[in-house]
Amino acid sequence: NNSIYSDIICRGCHHRQRPLPAFFAPQCPWETVKCMEEISSESVLKKLLPLLEEPPKVSIVIPHHNKYDILHNCLTSLYQNLCQTSFEVIVVDNCSPYDTSEKLKAWHPNVKLLRNEKMSVFSYSCNKGVHASSGKYVLLLNDDTTVTKGWLDPLVSLLESDPNIGVVGPKLLYPESNLIQHVGTVFNEDSIGEHLYRLLPHNLKSANQLRYFRALTGACLLLRREEYLSVGGLDEIFRFGGEDTDLCFKYLEKRQKVVYCPNSIVYHYEGYARGRRTLDDPDDIFNRKVLFDRWKKYLSPDIFDYLLLAEIESVTGQTWPQLQYVPPDMLKKHAPKSGNVTEQSPYRFPFRIEIGSGMNPEPGYIHIDVMENAPRLDIQHNIINPLPFLDSTVEEVLANHVIEHVSWRLLPLIIRDIYRVLTIGGKAYIRTPNLKFIAEQYIASNITKEHPNDEGELIKLYTKITPGLWANIKLFSGQDYPSNFHFNCMDPEDLRELFLKNEFSHVSIKQFGREFSPGEIQLIAIK
Repeated sequence: NNSIYSDIICRGCHHRQRPLPAFFAPQCPWETVKCMEEISSESVLKKLLPLLEEPPKVSIVIPHHNKYDILHNCLTSLYQNLCQTSFEVIVVDNCSPYDTSEKLKAWHPNVKLLRNEKMSVFSYSCNKGVHASSGKYVLLLNDDTTVTKGWLDPLVSLLESDPNIGVVGPKLLYPESNLIQHVGTVFNEDSIGEHLYRLLPHNLKSANQLRYFRALTGACLLLRREEYLSVGGLDEIFRFGGEDTDLCFKYLEKRQKVVYCPNSIVYHYEGYARGRRTLDDPDDIFNRKVLFDRWKKYLSPDIFDYLLLAEIESVTGQTWPQLQYVPPDMLKKHAPKSGNVTEQSPYRFPFRIEIGSGMNPEPGYIHIDVMENAPRLDIQHNIINPLPFLDSTVEEVLANHVIEHVSWRLLPLIIRDIYRVLTIGGKAYIRTPNLKFIAEQYIASNITKEHPNDEGELIKLYTKITPGLWANIKLFSGQDYPSNFHFNCMDPEDLRELFLKNEFSHVSIKQFGREFSPGEIQLIAIK
């Protein structure tokens, strides 16, 4: 009858002339665009009923307490970013101070609602949702998340690709900045878990590789339902934290892998669900003690491994899911000779970055350049745009012969942006051609020794190197490759004054390292 016809049409395709997916049905049944008046209710039922009778592949379990607007955004993103994978949504309300069923009426029948009888821990809500689920896989999802286009299919594909994979998680980003919130949990020198590459740009190369970890955050985890239940689910002893790490360790005990999937992106409004806590919070202290008593063997520091792996991959251009897969001879070659790599690593807050790293990147920095093929490139970025870092998160900025590649009109903006990202006491190290030196040498008819390639090219084209041709190399660049053009040449005092004008407290013109070419300015500016 018409009511059935209307209900089914609206669940799958709501526009009268051009049916399009609106709410998951679980799948839009039309192969071609047709006018709905030409479609009989019998044909609709024939298409839809078999699909509706099939259980969904994934059950998405969302624990919820208070702040319905956050949950609404999460649900909206789920149905606006449909995938090939069929799913159901189960919201477990943890005694919110309003009628959740009234709020969720608009989502019926797409969202199933469960209620806790009393205020319970996060683990209890997750377990309750999983027990009520019907999917082959379960996905635990925080209500303070929003998903993106194509987010679910890569997670499912990865889990299905290997029976030895037990837990899969996506890349979690901060919504306003697009910076990394979570790409895997690592354990630091104090055996405390921390987010690897937190606050670094989302396009960091080493954050876009498939990785094996000991643990992933519980904000978004995909698991096989039966395996989840067989290990006992999330332990309800934990006080809103640590239960996700404990769950991952259970899978490690079964020799199953915990895998980060960089192709799935989810935004996480970190802290909305439970609030932010410090390390001395009594609940966090309790959770860490439980983990230590149970899993001491899995809490040994491993942050070193991932920081070293990033360095090796940057140098070699090869990738591995974990440090243990790097060939021993290569590992020996790149292992630090002395010191602690966690202290030396530029990938750990506060960061050390080299902007415009070009063809001769300096070791010990996160390398940023506009050229996709730049050696040891970590982040592709054009420096005429704001640096992709939050304020006061970088302790050192190196710019080796970079600022001459931007217009003198843009240079003050770039210096101001360097100031923005530096921490108090942070330093900027600048190398750039010295206009005063070039002018003095030219007037005195002098030339200095330059790069052999540049000298050879000049001799080939012009027979001999004159002071004028030498000055051209200095002023307009010797190397001939895309983006290597000079648009300014600064006098040392003018450059110093420009840094002071942009609020740097101390600026000095002095040598801080080897010269790239004779007569360059070497400047150190401190915030």
